[in-house]
Amino acid sequence: MYISIFWIFFLLFLGSCTSPSDIPSQEPNWTSQTLSHSSSILYVDVREDDEWALWHIDGAIHLKLWDIESGKVSTLPKDTPLAIYCRSGRRSKIAVDALQKLGYPQAYDVGGMTALKNVTIIR
Repeated sequence: MYISIFWIFFLLFLGSCTSPSDIPSQEPNWTSQTLSHSSSILYVDVREDDEWALWHIDGAIHLKLWDIESGKVSTLPKDTPLAIYCRSGRRSKIAVDALQKLGYPQAYDVGGMTALKNVTIIR
């Protein structure tokens, strides 16, 4: 009797799980919606100096996450969309949160380098 109840609950549990293909994609949609109407997007790389030296996006500005968190953002225009990126996406999210608190409403988290398409990389 107890074994039958166990299997019933087990099968109900399995039926409520979703497979990875059922989970909606979390790909960034900033390029297709928010920034698509802008002709001037400024890429901001928030990685460390050694990461920047290895490779970065052509035309990007290098501003470390620590500098943004410290409020050292005078080089960034407030009237231009800012596409913030890093290696994996963790630092870019933190940077966007900080920039929006500093009065940059057009700061967008584009995530890690794997999320970026159609950009020229300088090595």
